[in-house]
Formats: sequence, C-alpha cells, structure tokens
Amino acid sequence: MRPWEIEETIRIARKMSGSQTVEVGIDLTETALDILADSIRNRKPKITLISLNKELRQILWEIRPEVIGTFSKKR
Repeated sequence: MRPWEIEETIRIARKMSGSQTVEVGIDLTETALDILADSIRNRKPKITLISLNKELRQILWEIRPEVIGTFSKKR
C-alpha cells in the first residue's frame, strides 16, 4: 500500500483548517524556491517540473506526513 492511500492520513488532511493549508503552502513555496536557487547556484543542467515535484513530495513526507493528499488532489 502506498503512503497516500492510508485512510487515516487522508482523513487528517481533509480536516485541516484554511490557515494550516496556507501555512503549508507557504512552506512548500519557500522550499521550492530554495531547491531552484540551489540548482541555479550549482549550475545543474536543467531542473524539470517533475524533479521539483519529486523533491517537494519527499520533503513533505519527511516533515509533514499528515498533509499529504491535500496537494495531490489539486492536479
């Protein structure tokens, strides 16, 4: 079973307040900008949306596993 299929995790994510969702969104935006800045500084060939998405999902699982599901439904 994949982590985002866990019913308890999805239930918790659905009960998040609007302010929690905004806070997590701001954290993810800052993380995305940090990853992009590191990529530019290190002159990696290209950073793709897919690799950025994978990095953000990995960070999200490590730091805030209770919010997974909130962002994957937007796609």
